[in-house]
Amino acid sequence: MSASKKKKRQGGTAKGEVTRERRRKAASGTAAMPRWSATRVCRCAEQMLGELEVVFEPDAELLAAAEAELGSWPDPRRGHHVIDPEALRGAIGDDFDTADAEDIATSTEEAGRLRRLRKLAADPDALYKPHLVADAALISRLEGVRATASNAGEVIGLVTRAARISALTQAPIDILPIILLGPPGCGKSRVIRELGRALDTPVLTFLGSSMADATQVLGSGTGWKGAAPGRLAETLLQSPTSSPLFVAEEVEKLRLWDRRESASDILLGLLDRQMAAAHEDAYLRVPMRADRAIWLLAANTLDNLSEPLLDRCLIVEMRSPEREERRDIVARMHAETRAQLGLDPEVTLDGSVTEPLREISLRRIGPLFQVALGHAVEAGRDRLEVADIIWARTVVERGREPARARAGFLP
Repeated sequence: MSASKKKKRQGGTAKGEVTRERRRKAASGTAAMPRWSATRVCRCAEQMLGELEVVFEPDAELLAAAEAELGSWPDPRRGHHVIDPEALRGAIGDDFDTADAEDIATSTEEAGRLRRLRKLAADPDALYKPHLVADAALISRLEGVRATASNAGEVIGLVTRAARISALTQAPIDILPIILLGPPGCGKSRVIRELGRALDTPVLTFLGSSMADATQVLGSGTGWKGAAPGRLAETLLQSPTSSPLFVAEEVEKLRLWDRRESASDILLGLLDRQMAAAHEDAYLRVPMRADRAIWLLAANTLDNLSEPLLDRCLIVEMRSPEREERRDIVARMHAETRAQLGLDPEVTLDGSVTEPLREISLRRIGPLFQVALGHAVEAGRDRLEVADIIWARTVVERGREPARARAGFLP
């Protein structure tokens, strides 16, 4: 036995003594009663009084005080705990409040997990997430997105109608998982970002083409060196609402090192609401509520997507923007880039300036404008000219193959 552990035992902090000390404090009334134990006491008292047919009529002051106290408690109709506080306490164990993680855990990673759980349990209010309920302002923002992305009218319409139902009933917004299907360059990523802003909820995006390991999303077990929670669990814990937006870009390109299962099948449990209500991160190993999360999957093709995944989603096609639609998109991107750089966003583009942009992917228009505006400012101008665009295009397109005639490009 190590010297530190001997010292712990000599100091009276062995597991059995810790438990006895907790019981002694509870019996003497010196231990603080957890909020949820108080809730159970109230419910039991109400049930007992009902069985005894006792009529209790409090005075006005007592009733007002009780209503004020109850009003400060989390309302399950307006939100939920992303991790149930009582389940979290059960996962930690009775002895962990005063014991060191290193004395209980079997590895450094496990000790880190227990410390993280103890930190979460110390602030149960932070685990409560209010539901995302639509209002007139949210619907107005969605209508604004529809006006600027007419080629994505179907998917924006689905989200907007779900928001209208929520605003009418004051129920949480309920958006079914959606696969946004469209050719490269049609603006899927941009529309999804705009929807995230309109919903005013955190957005977690991961790229199927660059994710080779599911642990990035689902967490890694403490048996692995450097184990940590997945990005999905971290987003659920940090989100101010119960409905963050999860985005899988190029989901058909998702590849895993373990070829025994379809790569996209790692999402199946998250897209099924009943299963998502008890999602378990591989690191934290406690049930988490992910059933109110919003899922948008962007795909260039349905190849490599399994039937079970397709069955759980609405498949919505997004067409390529027409010539005039693309011009409008480019103009908005120019204004946004100017605003980001602190330049006047009201300065418009001349038609001749946009000609060199006809064969550039929408995904690269933003970076191109940023480079071109730097070139213009260096020359003492704040308005783009054709020479700025041509110079920036050589920088942005360097090392790329000549543009092919693809969707989302002007003919």
